[in-house]
Amino acid sequence: MGQSRQNWDLGACPLRMGPPLKVTTAAWANWGIKWSNAAGFGRLVRESEDAYKAEWAATTGDGHKDIARAAELAGLGNANQRLNRAVSDLVADELSGIRRRLTVLDIGAGTGSTSAALLERVPEIAERATFHLVDPAENALAEAKENLGRLGLVVGRTMHLHAAKDLEVLELLGPARVDLILANAAIHHHAYLQPALQVMYGVLRPRGLVCIGDWHCTLWHAPIRVWHLLNSLEWKGKEKELREFEHVFGLSGNLEEPNPKLRRANEEIAGFWRSYAESKAKHTPPFFILEGHRSPEDYAQGLERAGFVVDHEPIPLSLQSWLLCVMTARKR
Repeated sequence: MGQSRQNWDLGACPLRMGPPLKVTTAAWANWGIKWSNAAGFGRLVRESEDAYKAEWAATTGDGHKDIARAAELAGLGNANQRLNRAVSDLVADELSGIRRRLTVLDIGAGTGSTSAALLERVPEIAERATFHLVDPAENALAEAKENLGRLGLVVGRTMHLHAAKDLEVLELLGPARVDLILANAAIHHHAYLQPALQVMYGVLRPRGLVCIGDWHCTLWHAPIRVWHLLNSLEWKGKEKELREFEHVFGLSGNLEEPNPKLRRANEEIAGFWRSYAESKAKHTPPFFILEGHRSPEDYAQGLERAGFVVDHEPIPLSLQSWLLCVMTARKR
């Protein structure tokens, strides 16, 4: 993959494309990303992780608010908050039956909204659980400190903040230290899923639970689908830049996703990004559109490859779409 292709972006487009290395590795070939051996693949994965880390390290609460606003404008409601509620509902019954002290790890914690949803759903665990919040964005974690402090957590005692990536939690906490992992709208920030899932497996105690809520689509799997989204927007120099897009990446892949629930998810995520482009986002720099979204089945299969027992089929928040799904899995 040439350097120009890695760094190429749309000049005046209201959306920033970002590096194709951020899409799932299963779609890299469609974007012309090639490697000749395991070392080459590993180098590309590290470059992808660095791109994600750089983007999210700069994220503030304004960035999360921009996402929520765009989701509302696109008719998705507050999508991440819907996922938060679904995640907390899935684990509430289990937590309410456990009386010993618990260690909870919130991956991609941001401003703490997932942990907050769990504390609101099961208030009594504030007295018998220690929360570890992990996120590369220090500014967002500063807000999490305030938000969760109002719900009874105390920094240094029942709340620990880690400005780090999920791949680093084994080094931070050690193996077999965590009872419950919450991962909401976080795991898709990996082009290659398995290392993150294996770290989760390692940090959990035997029979520990991971609950994942995330966005799922295949829009970024084919350049032609991204071209189609960009073509639906208007900006100065659009025709020239889209011709350059076609020259650099081609228009490979099928325009339409064959699975109807993923096809609907693709339509919804495209609507979200159109709304984001129109919403005059306050966060600087704006988010990239290319991300590691994949099907919910890919998550379930990845969890099983990492050693987890998946508790159930992924649960969609809509009967027509797989855009927002939650699932749980348990360490053996």
